[in-house]
Amino acid sequence: MPFALEKLVRNAQAGDKEAFIALMESHKLSMSRAALAILHNEEDAADAIAETVMEAFAQLHTLRQPKYFKTWMTRALICNCYDILRQRQRYVPLDQAPEPAGGEPNDQALDIRESLAALAENDRLVLTLHYMDGLKIKEIAKVLGVKEGAVKSRLMRGRNRLQKYTWKERGIPVKQNREALRYEAQAELELQTVPPVIENKLRQVYAELPEKVPARKRILPRWAQRSLATAASLATAFTVLLGVNGANPALAESLPFVGGIFQNINREFVPTQNLTEAQRRVSDMAVPVGENQETSVTVPAGGMLEKPLTASLKEVYYDGSFVFAGIEFQIDADSDSLSEKYDENYDVLLNGESQVAHDENGTVTGRYDNGSGFVDMSDGAGWTQVERGRYITQRAFRVPDALQGAESLEVTLSFAGINDNSNLLTSVNSTPFTLDFTAQKTEAAIRTAVCQGAEMGGVRLLSAYTTPAATYIQVEYPKSYVNPAMGAAFEDGIAIGYYGGNEGAVCLCATEADLGNGMLQKRLVLAGLKEDESRKVVCWLFDKNGSGQYEAVFILDFAAGTVELGSAEDVQAAPVFDYACGAEAVKALAGGEYAIEKIHLDQDKPMVYLMTGDKKRDLRVEFWQEGARACTAYSDGYSWRDDALYWEYYNLKNGSSMSRDEDRYEGTEHRQHMLFVPELYVSLDPGLPVTVKVFDKDSGDGLLAQEVALTQSQLYDEPEYIPAPEDLVGTEDGAVSSEVQE
Repeated sequence: MPFALEKLVRNAQAGDKEAFIALMESHKLSMSRAALAILHNEEDAADAIAETVMEAFAQLHTLRQPKYFKTWMTRALICNCYDILRQRQRYVPLDQAPEPAGGEPNDQALDIRESLAALAENDRLVLTLHYMDGLKIKEIAKVLGVKEGAVKSRLMRGRNRLQKYTWKERGIPVKQNREALRYEAQAELELQTVPPVIENKLRQVYAELPEKVPARKRILPRWAQRSLATAASLATAFTVLLGVNGANPALAESLPFVGGIFQNINREFVPTQNLTEAQRRVSDMAVPVGENQETSVTVPAGGMLEKPLTASLKEVYYDGSFVFAGIEFQIDADSDSLSEKYDENYDVLLNGESQVAHDENGTVTGRYDNGSGFVDMSDGAGWTQVERGRYITQRAFRVPDALQGAESLEVTLSFAGINDNSNLLTSVNSTPFTLDFTAQKTEAAIRTAVCQGAEMGGVRLLSAYTTPAATYIQVEYPKSYVNPAMGAAFEDGIAIGYYGGNEGAVCLCATEADLGNGMLQKRLVLAGLKEDESRKVVCWLFDKNGSGQYEAVFILDFAAGTVELGSAEDVQAAPVFDYACGAEAVKALAGGEYAIEKIHLDQDKPMVYLMTGDKKRDLRVEFWQEGARACTAYSDGYSWRDDALYWEYYNLKNGSSMSRDEDRYEGTEHRQHMLFVPELYVSLDPGLPVTVKVFDKDSGDGLLAQEVALTQSQLYDEPEYIPAPEDLVGTEDGAVSSEVQE
């Protein structure tokens, strides 16, 4: 990183908001390139960039080395992009992206564009980061959280496919045109200017940021940390004796977990009710590993500053189709979460046979599907901390077709090492190790939907069944569909919940295998269904980079064992519920008062807005229904808006909103706490009144107890946008131009 940019990072970490904005401005073009390479949609890219800017503002003080700022920020951006792909299921073909500068594309440029559209998102993203943003292979590996060999493989694969689709088909020798191909691909990926949609979104975000960047905290010496930890341990012990739930609910929720590993790991960013229930069923049916037969291994430190660890198998579930292994380890670490490394030492062996494919460099190439039907469903969130030095996770997988129904399996789980999620450059233990055990089959109800003859748009449904633990759906489709997306939900739009890990920033909910006959297969693994579940499951294949349409929709009735053909109309959005206080209530807000401004109960991003005329303070917010507390949230300085706008959602089914200058009311005391409450959607019954209780987090003083009713939202038209005065430029005839003055 150039010295000037590194200085901007340090100034921003010291609290300088202008330095932070300058830093964002210097990176907005590269962020736009990366976001558009994944999303192919300017509005979605603007949302991902805005979210990244707000996260960077809040978390910049945690960055230890300013020279890694671009890597750190790019990784966050990529995660946000894939969140949008997964949650919104809004895909735009590449040919709808803005045309590159230089007029109408010629036939050769169209070949390049079609070739890029045919690439997998990972390959296209690596090409963009390497050729456009100038990142080195080592830097891209850090951004994506993969080995350098994987980056090299993706670059080579991307270049080879471009060569195949362009020069080879024309009969021109590849070697003579490799450099020309490189420059053409670079030109196609180029983005000369930041799109206006992204520029406008950035201006809005800058205006709403607090006046001071959260400053980097001074880190205490190790001896002081140990002394404070000892004191904190004693204080915690006394608090437990006095009744921890009454004293501090936040502390109660952080105490060691109760129950099995499977129902306590952090599975999803936004919880899904069905997946939570499936994990509970797995936990109830799992076989505990007794003290006298506990599979445990002590792993020595693998390098300087690393720590030894003890890994133990605690419980196992196997129903003849799916295996879940609950694992705990102890290590002298205090990171909130840890993650596994994926290289030549990562593997799953069943009856002595490897299930994870690797290339000649040892890079994992078939972790999710090696063509045999094996699917890795391991927890993508990594290792969850339950107390200092103690972590839990699950390794889970679908048994390959050849071993389905086996009474027992000899299982070897191979680990390549453990990384610290709070510092991606650090291994807490890089020593490979294995855990061996025998999985004995537990009888479980398996319900199957008969798929014979189920075909639509050339897509054939091959298999669909569900157990209490997981649901499996397999389809076959023509290669003519360009990188299609596969998904499933209940018929009412409610999420079923996906199993699966991640590769870099890519959440994998469906695996793919090439059959070599012009057809491809996708296998989708979701959470299992309860035995009395009567809702149908809607499964679809969406050709996101081709036709932009749902090419196949299947309606699965596991209760009846049948399959019906559906249409795009059967793919429903989950219901959204809202409360809004109205503009007059905002104008009437008095100093020191608190009130609920908005509750937006959306499956993907449930939000709560508290308005106040009071000073900024940290809050504990409780949500109650029928006399019972449903969930609790906490505010901090990052959720505070000192001069807030009031807006209402206009597109309530996808959570879009718009603020206008007329919504800022002069002379009011309108300030705001904006809270993202992930568990709110699954915790509340929208048909019942909700009582929101607000307390000062430090003193416990009650600040608000207000009951509101939620109403199901409808789809509204976007209101007319009224630009802010500073964005308007007068013209000679008195008209107004929307161009922004430089």
